[in-house]
Formats: sequence, structure tokens, C-alpha cells
Amino acid sequence: MSLVQEAVAKGFTAEKMNIELLGNGDAHLHWHLFPRRRGDMNGHGLKGCGPVWWVPFEKMTAETRQAKPDEIRLPVKQNMVSSSMNDEASKQLTDARFKRLVGVQRTTFEEMLAVLKTAYQLKHAKGGRKPKLSLEDLLMATLQYVREY
Repeated sequence: MSLVQEAVAKGFTAEKMNIELLGNGDAHLHWHLFPRRRGDMNGHGLKGCGPVWWVPFEKMTAETRQAKPDEIRLPVKQNMVSSSMNDEASKQLTDARFKRLVGVQRTTFEEMLAVLKTAYQLKHAKGGRKPKLSLEDLLMATLQYVREY
């Protein structure tokens, strides 16, 4: 998710980013990314400051405020290529180095991965789309992001 967040920040020339990781009634998590800049409240909020949801939805989602898909996809792909750490590369690390990088023991990672695989199988059985990255790499990227931020 950190790769997507960085790409969104570049696409919107954000000075900072509000990030939410939420759960729903279904067995899944989803992210909300709100790129922020000085003055982005456009007179809404308290003296022009406040949370993004104080901006009326139709203004927040207006076409002029949307990045083009390629403005996000290209930086994500570039970051993925330049980021050498993925599940395959992590197998070469010592257990101590793995924990320092990811933030959890390798056995905990494997347990989390088993839960993620079960959730994916349930979602896929309902017609969910297949992720573009392996589940191992998705979990690795998420844990690295949480560790860093």
C-alpha cells in the first residue's frame, strides 16, 4: 500500500496524506487515501482547516480534483520495479533481519498469510478479482508500510 500511497501523493502533488485502513461487514480491509495540500479545504472547515470530510462530497470528487489513472499507475510500477524487497527476496534474509524489515517474526508472517489466503479464497469464491501482486507480496508491502509509517 505504501507504493500506492506514494504514487497518489505524486499524482496529486500532495504535501501530506491522510490514510485510513478500514474493515467492513465483509471479510476484507480497504484503504482510503486523501492527498492533502495547504488551502485544500477551499473555505470549508474551521478557518479553512479540518478533516477532508468537511468538504462537500461533490466538490471533493469533482473531475478537476481527480488524477488520471496513468498518473498513479506509472509511479506505482516504477516504485515496484525499484523496490527490491518482496517475498522472494525476503527468503534470503536471516530471521532477525526479516523481523527488522517487516516488523513481525517469520512465523507470524506465515500465520497472517494463512488467514489472508483463506479470506482471499472466500472472496474469490464470490467472484472477487485476483490481485495483481501475490498475496505474499501484498502482505509484505502492507507490513513494511505499517512499520515505516
